[in-house]
Formats: sequence, structure tokens, C-alpha cells
Amino acid sequence: MSVIDEKQEAVARIRMAIDNDNLARLNLDTPDDSDDVDKLHDIDQNFELQHWQLGSLEGKKSNLRVMSAELGRDHEEYRCLDKNVRDFITLQMPEDAICYEDDIHVSFFTVNQLLGMIYLFSMLQAQRYKCVSLNYQSKVDWTEMVDILRCNPNFHGGPRFDCVIIHDDAPGITCARLQSLIRCWLPSGKVLDLALVRGFTCSKWKPRTLWKGCRILDEDEGSLTIVSLEYLLRGALMCPVSEREGEKAHYFVDTIDQDMFLRENY
Repeated sequence: MSVIDEKQEAVARIRMAIDNDNLARLNLDTPDDSDDVDKLHDIDQNFELQHWQLGSLEGKKSNLRVMSAELGRDHEEYRCLDKNVRDFITLQMPEDAICYEDDIHVSFFTVNQLLGMIYLFSMLQAQRYKCVSLNYQSKVDWTEMVDILRCNPNFHGGPRFDCVIIHDDAPGITCARLQSLIRCWLPSGKVLDLALVRGFTCSKWKPRTLWKGCRILDEDEGSLTIVSLEYLLRGALMCPVSEREGEKAHYFVDTIDQDMFLRENY
């Protein structure tokens, strides 16, 4: 078994090296203008450091205070968005703490198509998006996998708000449902990608027939939680325990693929 694991890891490393080389070659296939090449190189370096990519363009850059007020008219949970983001930055990034008089410019993502490499050229512009792709390493053979997640109130005629696994220090797997994705441009020049999510907690409800590994979670109500996109690991499948409208209890499905099964059970 150890020999098989060694071979699979070697193959995975070769695959990753080839994929990275192909991406680098594609990024260098640009006009001869030296300034454009330099800008692309800087953008590409930043892109390689993150495992997520935003897609489905919509909207434009806006002031976070204005956006918070506009969204708060119809959705109460967004009324304190500006304050909550500022508090998050002060707590998590004290060196970039923002004064009250400073503005935060944002692009709003309400997670239909990925923009591919166009993203590298347009990421500095003011735009909205409706989906995010998360790259992660499979626990089965160490190859790179991709999950495309959406948080779109009108996806092919119906709402779609996908669930995600959050990488944290809590025991077991932490799940949440995407509600919004926000990109912030800080006065310091940094760009910060945030997700607004509703968490899941252990449910007191139990089915009449329990099975090994059965895990039931309740979707939280109330205010939204802010999470940096760097802590989003991959998508998750949460199945409501009934067809009742507004059902909060969900089964965590760990058999959607081998990677998820290993993450949950080992």
C-alpha cells in the first residue's frame, strides 16, 4: 500500500507541474507591450497564491456604505454590512484597520459562467459576479480538483445558494451556506475577498433510523458571518430532512465522492 501511495503522489506532482507550466505558457502569450507583460506577471503571481476564482460578471464597483444601505432596504441582515466588514478587518488585519471617514470600495458577488483567463485582465475593474470556483487537492490521489459554487437568487428560474466547507480549528467538518461574496479595495491598497455565510450547527433532531456516520445539522438563522475566501475549502452537499418550506435540519452527505468520504470519516 505504501508503494502505491508513493507512486500516486509522484504522478500527482508530475500532473501539477505540467498544469502549472501550461498555465504559465498561456499567460505569457500576450502582446509585446512590456508594460502589459509586467502587469500580467504581477496579476498572475497574485492569482497563483489564491485557490479561488470568481465568475459570472454582474454590476459595478460601489461604496460599501452605499451598498449596505441599498441592500438593507430589502434584506435586514445587510444593514450593518459596512460596520461588520470594518470590525472584521480591525480584528483580523489590525495593520489595515480603517478609519470611519475612509471609504471601502467593493465589488459585490452573489454567486453563470466562469470567465477563465479573462479574470486576470479584469480583476482590477469594478464588477459583480455570481459564482466562485474553489481549487483543492484531492485526498484520494493528490490531484487538483475544482468545485464551482453559486449564490444566485435567480439561477435558471430559482434560487441557488450552495454550501461550502470552511477550514477552521473546530473538530470535524465545518459547513456553511454561501449568501454573498464581496471584494473590498482597502485604503492601504490591499484587495480583500470575503464571503457572507450562514453556518450550520449540530441538530437535536434525530431520524427514527440512525445509520453509521449519520450527521444532522441545523442551518443557523439571523445575522450573517464574514469569512475570508482563503478559508473556503470546497463545496458540500446538505440535504434537507424534509420537503417542508424553511426546513432547517439537513443531512450532511459524505458519499458524493471519495474525497468527501475521506474528509469526513478519516
